[in-house]
Formats: sequence, C-alpha cells, structure tokens
Amino acid sequence: MIVTIDGPAGTGKSTVARKVAERLGFDFLDTGAMYRTIALEALRRNASLKDSRELAFVARHCRIAFDWKKRPPAVLLNDEPVSHLLRGYEVTSAASHVAAIPVIPCLCKASEEPVFPSRGAVEPIVVRDLSLLHEQWEYFEPHWAR
Repeated sequence: MIVTIDGPAGTGKSTVARKVAERLGFDFLDTGAMYRTIALEALRRNASLKDSRELAFVARHCRIAFDWKKRPPAVLLNDEPVSHLLRGYEVTSAASHVAAIPVIPCLCKASEEPVFPSRGAVEPIVVRDLSLLHEQWEYFEPHWAR
C-alpha cells in the first residue's frame, strides 16, 4: 500500500508523511528529495536552471536510489550518499526550477517503481503532481477540502 499526502509546497507534507509512515510501520519516500537530487546534479554540471531541455537531460541521466536501511532513508545519487547536501539554500532554490518542468515529475514517478519498499510507503506529493497518480489508486479527501 502507498499513502500519498498532497498539498502545496511548504505546508508540512513531509513532516506529516514521516509521522504517518512511522505510525503505520511503513517507509517514508521523500519525493521532494528526488527533485532536490536532480537539482544538485544540475548545479554540479553547471546546467542552466532556466533551460527545461537541459534540466530534463540531467534528470534522465541521474540514478537516484534510497538506502532503506537508514531512518529516514538516505538518498543516493549515482551511488553517492547525498542526503546531507539536499537541504541547503542553493539546492532548495534550484529544486523549484526542476519541479516546475512538466517532464521531470513524470521521470521521478517512473523512477519510483523500483525504489518502493515492499511493505508500503508514505510519500508527500505536490498538488501539481496529482495527474501522475495511478488511475487504480483510491483517493480520500478531507471534508474541508471539498
């Protein structure tokens, strides 16, 4: 089972997702870390953050994985542990450019398939990504959101 928590950027989705995952005994999949990892690689390659084709190229050539033995799971970029590099100002700023490119959320979603743990996961997701969710998933909306 996968639990997805949606909402606009900066509203605490990751905080809630971590707590829900812990409570359910699931793993926490930080999809935002995937955008940040692509942003980190783009910065390392001196890619133009305003060039969507260049950022999509970087995204296609990143190998992002999670080390599920760690809590929270560590993020690996091309087998290099990079979790400690993902929350700085420069990467955070660059990640907003990465996430705004329509093809990149699709690439991130496609790459999640092999990284999901078998026992279930909870993931935060930004509202713009909802169109990428699997059509067979069930959706639950709080009464105040209707």
